[in-house]
Amino acid sequence: MSQQPSEDDFPSLFATPTCENMLVRIRSELEWQPFERFVEYVFRRAGYVTENTGLQFGPGIDLRLYQGPGKQKLLGCVSVKHHKNDGKVTLQEVREFQQSVSDLNAPRGYVVTNTGFRKPAFDQAMGSASKVRPLDGEMLYRFIAYLRGSRLADSSPTPRRLFLSRIGSSVQRPYPGELRA
Repeated sequence: MSQQPSEDDFPSLFATPTCENMLVRIRSELEWQPFERFVEYVFRRAGYVTENTGLQFGPGIDLRLYQGPGKQKLLGCVSVKHHKNDGKVTLQEVREFQQSVSDLNAPRGYVVTNTGFRKPAFDQAMGSASKVRPLDGEMLYRFIAYLRGSRLADSSPTPRRLFLSRIGSSVQRPYPGELRA
């Protein structure tokens, strides 16, 4: 494998024109730490102030998302799951993160992965009472495409919550495994 990309390479990854190309690049170029930093970069581009808590050996929360400078108001938490090959996020990982989000009294949580979710994990995260939303590679790409398409993505001081708040609310997306035979 070649040298790992730095944060200077994230804008080109962010601008990758197709979902398939971006996912291939994420899976081939990014190990777990650069993937975590890339996810943080994406949320910063969405207007959030981020705090990386991944190396604090805490409760599975890798990023905290805040509104405005000075970390004024906690808006959510992110758990970044980097799996090798066909590894997928498990039900236990989702449940543990749901508990962490609840313990922190965060209004929302996002489990972001470079691969996908096992069906029970996806169903648990999409449950009506869940504050946690799953973002697999395809949904991450859709979020990035939404941000790139926004005229205000570079200058907006407020987070781009519209897209993320709609995940699983009014539009029920089928389990990703059902889309591929």
